[in-house]
Amino acid sequence: MSLFGIKPNNNKYEITLHVKGMMCSHCEAMVNKALDVIPGIISHSAAAATGEVRIIAGEVLSEEMLAGAVTGLGYQLIDYQIRKM
Repeated sequence: MSLFGIKPNNNKYEITLHVKGMMCSHCEAMVNKALDVIPGIISHSAAAATGEVRIIAGEVLSEEMLAGAVTGLGYQLIDYQIRKM
């Protein structure tokens, strides 16, 4: 319990996106910048070499919302996986 009687949300989720079209460090930076503004994301890292984006979030983030972030940059979301940590 917090000071105000509200139970803090300690849930964390690991989300892995497989993204087609990331080719270089500039692509990684663009994806990371797009994810910077999404509420609920604690940390994230894009890797062009593997086509993966790993996200740690404090809440469930929908596939549609994350797909919008990457497809808006011209990349294609191939797969979305989420697991509670």
